[in-house]
Amino acid sequence: MIKFSRAGAKDNRARLRWVKYFKYIIEGQEYYTKQKAYLTYCDGWIDEDLIVKETYDRAVKRGKQECRSIIVEDNILEISIQVLPLIYSEKYQISYTAANKSVYKAREALLLVIKHCDISSSTEYRIFNKVFNYHLSIQDEERIAI
Repeated sequence: MIKFSRAGAKDNRARLRWVKYFKYIIEGQEYYTKQKAYLTYCDGWIDEDLIVKETYDRAVKRGKQECRSIIVEDNILEISIQVLPLIYSEKYQISYTAANKSVYKAREALLLVIKHCDISSSTEYRIFNKVFNYHLSIQDEERIAI
């Protein structure tokens, strides 16, 4: 699709702007993701996918892209809300939508606790994990009841 403006014709094709690779360490297991940012004339978005270790190692070896290692237990609130369902759906072998709902509710509950109490990062992760597992069990019971 071509858009016209005063400056002339602009196309609406998405162009890759940047790529970043992340290694998430959660309870001793490593998960690798790849973020791609796309831009069009009037819009932009970020796609995130799980990748294998070899792809991450190749990116580190090339050194052109940004590669970061993140320990989930220490930075649970700093991690993107889009990445956590990918990781947890892989870890617990559940659907993405179930993981997404549970992550959202667990994060919401954690923010509510942080609002009223001053807690450490390790306590944040324990609270998040307990609430996540609770909501996951509720979804599992609802699925069984149907």
